[in-house]
Amino acid sequence: MNDILCNFHTNGTSMFVLAIVFYIAGYHLLLFLKNKDVSYFYYGMYALLLFVAYSLNVRNNFYYYLIQPFYTELYLLRYIFAATYAYFYFKFSFVLVNTKLFTPKLHKIINVVLYVFVGYVIASHFYIYLFDKKELLEANFMFVMAPLMTAVYIVTIYMIIVSKSLLKQYLLVGSFLLVGGSLVSMFIYNFHFLSDYSCFAHPIVFSSMLLENIIFSLALGKKQRIIFKERLLYEQELNQEKLNLLRSNLNPHFIFNALNSIKSLIIDNKMKSAIQSLGLFAKMMRNFLNSTQEIEHTLAKELAVLDSYIQTENIRYDEPIEFKIEKKITINEEEISIPSLILQPLVENIIKHGFTFDKKNKKIKLSIHQEKDALVFVITDNGKGLLKENDQLTEKKSGLSITRQRLAFFAKKVNSESTFTLTNRCDGKVGAEVTLKLPIITKS
Repeated sequence: MNDILCNFHTNGTSMFVLAIVFYIAGYHLLLFLKNKDVSYFYYGMYALLLFVAYSLNVRNNFYYYLIQPFYTELYLLRYIFAATYAYFYFKFSFVLVNTKLFTPKLHKIINVVLYVFVGYVIASHFYIYLFDKKELLEANFMFVMAPLMTAVYIVTIYMIIVSKSLLKQYLLVGSFLLVGGSLVSMFIYNFHFLSDYSCFAHPIVFSSMLLENIIFSLALGKKQRIIFKERLLYEQELNQEKLNLLRSNLNPHFIFNALNSIKSLIIDNKMKSAIQSLGLFAKMMRNFLNSTQEIEHTLAKELAVLDSYIQTENIRYDEPIEFKIEKKITINEEEISIPSLILQPLVENIIKHGFTFDKKNKKIKLSIHQEKDALVFVITDNGKGLLKENDQLTEKKSGLSITRQRLAFFAKKVNSESTFTLTNRCDGKVGAEVTLKLPIITKS
């Protein structure tokens, strides 16, 4: 065993380890080209640069003879290789555990630091080579680059620990293996009382590098399994959303009542009113049929559907419903995406449950405004109000539970939240109030 370890570089063992790392790097770069997942790119580049950097320590093998004409130049670049593989390690870590989600401010700061670091490395090495100050390479690495990389590494480990990613254990174990192996190897080299174990230095650091790369590969494999499961779950939820959309379509009683009202106009020989009403009904049905083909559409389309619905409802009333829309938004209605037919069932519920047929002066008001990154809809009426606020039985009877499910599905796509409340009016007047809060999602 001692002979194998002491001849680690000459017996081909080190090149065997590097060949595995090279294969892992190439495999993940090919996966990036196939899947366009940037985590594969960052990891592939990290493994590839590890291979290049560690290969410079290997002599007396085919790879050394291959690069021998350029070895001196490549060896001078060893600290650039160290800086770049560190850079790709950090970027890979950020993407794998999604530090942007869990520590957004720190993520932004560290990324800026990384860009400054890369800029410094390039500029300092350019100066050293341009003015032939090669004696500064070691000092530049020891007193500037290494401390800065260590500081970023510590912060990155903190960001990984506080993240809620299922993959953080892989990153922590793999990272500590390589750092631990490197430190042990460094101690063996630098402390004389450990000189008897000098043969173990390179095998330890190469083995820890290999183990780290295997663990990181397993992390990416688990990530793919998680994505696959989430995709299946998303497809199931999408199918359920389509079913909910169909369920939230026009109440057949409303269609019957509208057609019956048009028939009464024809019987009473009010042909002009009948033709106008039939045109309104046709327009409304066209809007509804178009909307049911989409899970989402623009706010402008939703308001158009709602307007045609109210006009059609008013066919059967001697005194039409007064419908008012009040908007306080800065984004173009054509750019905002919301769930299709999300407002119509709420207004239909008000007309069906909040108003008696013979009630005079029926009023419905829709207010739309922005709250930071959310869009808030408030629908109020002057009907009879609720016996109980946020009554689950009331929601079930009126089909509003489907609306709540659709809002949750919509918000989940952007890792946000939605709220839905059904209460009596907050201004003290008789009537109900429905409030929806959605994340703002634009077409662009």
